[in-house]
Amino acid sequence: MGDSLAILDEHRKAGDLIVLVSGGPTPLVQRIAKELGADIGVGTDVLVSDGRYTGKAGVTCPQ
Repeated sequence: MGDSLAILDEHRKAGDLIVLVSGGPTPLVQRIAKELGADIGVGTDVLVSDGRYTGKAGVTCPQ
């Protein structure tokens, strides 16, 4: 992981926009992006009911 962090640091120093994209839940991806120093974290919106994940995506793709 050290090499990955060094590469991210090079991009950060160059002024590049760093975006972490994942199929994971958006809040988790955004937290990881913040921890890594990325500018944006993009994940999958998921439905939450009574403070718990339902296991269903919040947005479906048009067919």
